[in-house]
Amino acid sequence: MPDFTVIEGSGPDKEEREKQEQELEKQRAREWAKNDVDRTLAEFSAALLRTMAGSESESVYLMHRLIDFLDAHNKFSEVMGRGLTAAELEGFLRLPKAELDYSDEDWRHRRWLREHGMDVIVKGALRLAAHKILGEEPHFGGKYSEDVIERGIKTLEELKRTTKAAAAIEEGALEVGGCCCRPGAL
Repeated sequence: MPDFTVIEGSGPDKEEREKQEQELEKQRAREWAKNDVDRTLAEFSAALLRTMAGSESESVYLMHRLIDFLDAHNKFSEVMGRGLTAAELEGFLRLPKAELDYSDEDWRHRRWLREHGMDVIVKGALRLAAHKILGEEPHFGGKYSEDVIERGIKTLEELKRTTKAAAAIEEGALEVGGCCCRPGAL
C-alpha cells in the first residue's frame, strides 16, 4: 500500500475554497440573469416593433416574449436583490452603435458608414413612430426627427460617392490632381 504524505501548503483551506466557489457561482448567476434580461427584453422589443409594423406572425409570440421578459426580470430581482435600475433598462434598450474601425481598409470604413447611416435613420424614424403611437403631433412638426433621418441619408449618399469614386479609380476613368489614376500609370 502506497504511503501518501500530506504536504503543508500556503493555499486556501477547504472552507475558504468553498466560500470562493460560492462567490463565483453567485457572480455567474448575476451575469446570467443580466444577460437573460437583456436578451428577453430585446426579443420582446423586436417583436413589438415588428407587430406594430404589420407582421402578423410576430404578434402570435408577443405575449410569450413579454412573459419571458417578466420571468427573466423576476429572476434578476431574486439574484441581485433589487429590480432593474432606470440606467440598466436604458442600456438594454439602446440601439447598438456602429463602431468605427480605424484600420486602413476602405471596405471597413464603407461598412461603418452604411451601419452608421442606417442607425441614424432608424433613430429618427423611431422618434416619429413614438409620436404616432401616442397619437400626438411631433414637436415642431417632426423637424428634428426628419433632420436626423436626412443626416442618415446623407451618410448613405456619401457611401455611394466613395464607392463610385473607388470604382472609377479602379477602372482608370478618374483623374486626381492632374495625374491619371489608371492602374500601373503611377
